[in-house]
Parts: sequence; C-alpha cells; structure tokens
Amino acid sequence: MTLRALVALVLVCGCGSCGGAQEGAESDDIPEVVAALATDAEVIRFTGWSAEGLELYRVSWAVPDHSSSRVVAVDGEGALLEGPELMRRFGELAPDELAVRAFAVLLQTQGAEPLTPADRESIQFGTDEEWAVVEPARREEGALIFFALQGEMAPELVEHRMDLESFAIATRPVADVVVANGDRVPVGDPRCVAHGYCGCWRGCVRVQTVRGPEGEAHRILDGEAAGIELHHRESCYEGTCFQVCVADTPEARCDPGIYEANEPCTGACAPSEAPYHCETLVDGCRQVDHPNRSASSVNEERTQERP
Repeated sequence: MTLRALVALVLVCGCGSCGGAQEGAESDDIPEVVAALATDAEVIRFTGWSAEGLELYRVSWAVPDHSSSRVVAVDGEGALLEGPELMRRFGELAPDELAVRAFAVLLQTQGAEPLTPADRESIQFGTDEEWAVVEPARREEGALIFFALQGEMAPELVEHRMDLESFAIATRPVADVVVANGDRVPVGDPRCVAHGYCGCWRGCVRVQTVRGPEGEAHRILDGEAAGIELHHRESCYEGTCFQVCVADTPEARCDPGIYEANEPCTGACAPSEAPYHCETLVDGCRQVDHPNRSASSVNEERTQERP
C-alpha cells in the first residue's frame, strides 16, 4: 500500500519508522537544540532526503486521537533551522518533491505525499465532484498548489496553497474550490425531509443537499420529481409559520421552515405545521404521522374562532 493510500487514515507517524525515511541516531547523538523542542517527543536522525550542510532530524509526538511528525535541521554551527527558514535551504525542487517537504517541515505530517487523481481508486473519502478538481502538485502564480486529506478522525479533501516566497500555507476544503469554480458539490449524506409545494404538505422525499455559488439547495433523488431542487424557505403569517416537528409530542422540537420548489405558485396553502415528520431509512423514507399534534392544532384554531 502506498503512502498516498495510507494518508487517508494516518497523516503522520507518531512513533517508530515512517515510510522509508530514515533514521539512525541514538538518543545521545541528538543535538540539545533539537532535544529541547519537546521533552516527551521522539527524536531520530532523518535521512529520507538531504540538504547541503545540514543534519536533519524527525521530531514526533503522539497523544490520543492526534499525532504529528516534523523535520527540523541543525547547521554546521549548531543552530536550529525549522519552518520557512529550513524550506529556503532546499533550493529548486520538482513540485511533488517540494510538497513532500512542505508536509514534513511546515504541516507536521512527515510521510504524507500530495494526492493525484489516481489516488481516487484507493481513497474512499471525498465526492466525485471534489476529486474532479484534484491535480498533481503544481506551481501557479508564485505558489505551490497541492492536495491532501486533512483530519485523522473525519478526513476531508483540502487544497494547500504555499507562497513560494514566504512559505506561508493557506488551506481550504476542496468543496470550496468546487464552488469557487462555479460548480456544485454534495454536502453530507442523503436524508428525508417533509416536502411542501406552495405551502401545501406533500409527504416525504429523499434529498441530497448540494452547495453552489448561489447557496444551498436540496435535490430530490427519487421518483418523478428526481432532479428538482427544493429550497429552505422560512415563512410566517400572523404569527403562524410553516414548520416540521421531530415527534408527535407537545414538547417536540420544531424547525420553522419548509422545503419548497423554487417555482412560481398559482395558489398557496396557509402557513401550518406539517401533520407528520420524515425518517431516513437505508432504502428510502418513512412518514410518521402526528395525530396528537394535529388534533391539538385543530382545537386551538376552534378556540381562537370563538367570540
């Protein structure tokens, strides 16, 4: 398995050897300026790549649910070099190799490699829309652009943009890249919602939330209405709102909104509470009716009508 595949779950190496890089110094050979970085860190000589006149070391930490591993250096005079100062000592490198060193020196994920479209076969995180914008590491307008998975518990595809003068790195989710390109990207898993059209309740539909330049919409996935996009609309009239409650109980939490098709209406129903809520199942939706809340609502309306 390649490091690119492993990076989906382990972005850094907390202890021991790390992806062929390696090592070979006993603890008493570690310079004091490196050992002083952290008393609870593992420090070993690093030989995965080199820089003229420098001795490289890998410093690794591991705590529950998180680990980090970075490369630092010591020059001939015993001075510690790290971060952008160390990056400047590497000179001209191919984009993919420069990205590997950025992971190790700046992002504290030594062992990680930039993603390429071919990694889609071995990495299940990310949508097709997100992977469509993933490219090999490249230089563009004074920056190095490369892609990675970020986060150990819930990895997401991200774009790193490193300024080639300051070596500052700006990171954004690849989903934001898709939207910035004028396209849409799915958000989260499909779910079932109460479907309303022109304020009239029409049962449950399974939708996929998509985010685009104009904001979020909810695309119907099944049936004759598949492909139609619904929009969350908050609407009230004289204190009464369209709302969906999560259970058929008086204390149930209610969402003051309705999913409506973004189309002109020739007629409309008065604002009301949905007489049901929707549950998401593996193979579709289940409508759960609210006879108790519906009956209570009718009684309240009749009470208000009395002189």
